[in-house]
Amino acid sequence: MDGRSDFYGPEIGNQFLEVMRGLPGWEKVLEKYRFNLVLIPADIAAAQLLKQRPEWRVEATTANTSFSCCASHRRVAELRF
Repeated sequence: MDGRSDFYGPEIGNQFLEVMRGLPGWEKVLEKYRFNLVLIPADIAAAQLLKQRPEWRVEATTANTSFSCCASHRRVAELRF
C-alpha cells in the first residue's frame, strides 16, 4: 500500500497507519491479511518492530535508500510467484 490510500477506504487506511506506526494491534493486521513480505522505510516503527520479531528477517537493504525488505520465516515457503 502506498500514499494513495483514499483508494482503499478509511478502514484499510487506518490499519495501514497502525502497522506503519507500530500501534497496538499492528501484528494482528499483518496476520489478518497474511502479509509475508514488506518493503518499508527502514527508519519507521514497523521496520524496527519487525526486526525484533523472531519470525521476520531483513532480506535486503541498500546503502542509497532507507528502505528495508523484510520477510516472514514462517510464510516464505508459501510464496507463489
